[in-house]
Amino acid sequence: MTCNRYCTPRINGCCARTAFTLVELLVVIAIIGVLVALLLPAVQAAREAARRTQCFNNLKQMGLAALSHDSAHGSLPSGGWGFRWVGDPDLGFGESQPGGWIYSLLPYIEMQPLHSLGAGTSAEAKKAAAHTLVATPLPFIHCPSKRPVQLYDHLPASAVSNRPYNPGFDGVRTDTMGKVAMGDYAANAGSATIGAGGGNYGIQPGPETLSEEPDYPWLDLSLLNGVTYSRSTVGMRQLLDGSTHTYLYGEKFLNTDFYIEPVGPDDAQPILIGYDMDNHRWTGVEPYRDRAGFSSYLSFGGPHSDAFHMAFCDGSVQRISFSVDPEVHRNLGDRADGEVMTTDQY
Repeated sequence: MTCNRYCTPRINGCCARTAFTLVELLVVIAIIGVLVALLLPAVQAAREAARRTQCFNNLKQMGLAALSHDSAHGSLPSGGWGFRWVGDPDLGFGESQPGGWIYSLLPYIEMQPLHSLGAGTSAEAKKAAAHTLVATPLPFIHCPSKRPVQLYDHLPASAVSNRPYNPGFDGVRTDTMGKVAMGDYAANAGSATIGAGGGNYGIQPGPETLSEEPDYPWLDLSLLNGVTYSRSTVGMRQLLDGSTHTYLYGEKFLNTDFYIEPVGPDDAQPILIGYDMDNHRWTGVEPYRDRAGFSSYLSFGGPHSDAFHMAFCDGSVQRISFSVDPEVHRNLGDRADGEVMTTDQY
């Protein structure tokens, strides 16, 4: 018997079909589906573990850069003047620097050229440099579990709380900047407010121009007990609880509904501005895991499943449980309360 191409010869002279039956195909598809269902959670867990590691390393890098800043200038990076300002490369470091703590870290994180934009140039050139600065994505300030490294639509501060926003030089008003670099980390401003006269945790816009700075009515922030805030110059000698027991930087809580589209006063401005809720948080409020439909503008937190990352003032990074005792969390934000927390407490 002659066999066609769909058959193979057998000893008895009959032809056997080699094609799969429908039932066999369905069984194979079902097995593949089960295998995929079993493997997918493991793949996702592996990816999240890699993202957590990158987030951990980001904070480690910033913590070590802050220690280099302290060695060079005798203090940890200052929080800057306020939400009207970004950095001025000709105004040095510390109290005189209007830019925020991330701006002051740039030279110690291999980004000196970005920090030096506009140095020694005219006022107009510095204005252009300020726009370039806030529109430059910075990978080290993004948690990969939260949102990608890219530019985001800028929500003017005036749209958030009727605040004039001038992140530039000599009062450059830039309420219509368009795309800017956002960030996912915040500095520890402490556990307490500065009293009834301090308003919004001591947050101020800062002067309109450089010439107004000497006469600007700066608030008395002496009661703030963190390590970074407006015009701060906190050094290691002021960490009475010890550098290993005091928060430095950490992940900030965000409403997941607004990861990509900024809304609200805690994530609406370029991350390089001076002292504001966008780049500072407080430990007098509980930390939270990022979630939809909920906002806590003052909280640390993050997108990871069981804990968030915090860099300490000794340069170490720890995973802090979302269920940490609120009192322990509060004390870790206070540099000099006399309460020394141990790792088994968080």
